[in-house]
Amino acid sequence: MRQRRNERERQLMRHSDRLCRFYYAIYGAGVVGMALPVKTFFLSVVPVVLFVSAVLLFTAVFSTVRGAGARRIFLVWCGLVFGMTMFLEALGVNYGLVFGAYVYSDILGVQLWGVPLLIGIKWLTVILGAVAAAITFTARKWLIITVAGVIAVLFDYLLEPAALYLGFWRWDGPIPLSNYLAWFLIAAAGAAVLVWRGISFDGRAARALLTAQTLFFAGIRLLMLVS
Repeated sequence: MRQRRNERERQLMRHSDRLCRFYYAIYGAGVVGMALPVKTFFLSVVPVVLFVSAVLLFTAVFSTVRGAGARRIFLVWCGLVFGMTMFLEALGVNYGLVFGAYVYSDILGVQLWGVPLLIGIKWLTVILGAVAAAITFTARKWLIITVAGVIAVLFDYLLEPAALYLGFWRWDGPIPLSNYLAWFLIAAAGAAVLVWRGISFDGRAARALLTAQTLFFAGIRLLMLVS
């Protein structure tokens, strides 16, 4: 029994390693593609890349969550975060509340209440990545929650100009401080549920996806400087 369990853990580790390499390769290729005359094509496949990245991540994370009870809680958490962030984003898009006044373009695909469904999924991947990264800094629960919120804010601060440049969305005026405050509170709240319910998982793939996307948006920022 122990031998089978150890073999399964080794298989999961190898899968996570392959997934990490995939993320770095696909988002690295994305930066290169955005700098070439085929930028329009790369923009058209953004929804597919984000969706596939998320599905692979959720599969990898779910397979490393221990215990049937923990897995049920994790699935409920995913549903709640997706639903709540979609609702809060809709308040921003339709009423200028929570984050500020902004609208999404059609680049990110199918929308509900003016919000791409991929945005709710994106919130899940960002929070998972932020928690996985925060755990590498500290084991204290309140610090994990705080650091995860800060990481999410820094990620949004980096991506905002790049996302505007790529046409993902546009703001009605300057980006308000309320946007970053909302990012911190939402990410910290999502992290708090995972941490206080004791949901642990192998965070390598989640960290890799967040890092790969961070590098992608950093690359886009560099393109903005030289274009």
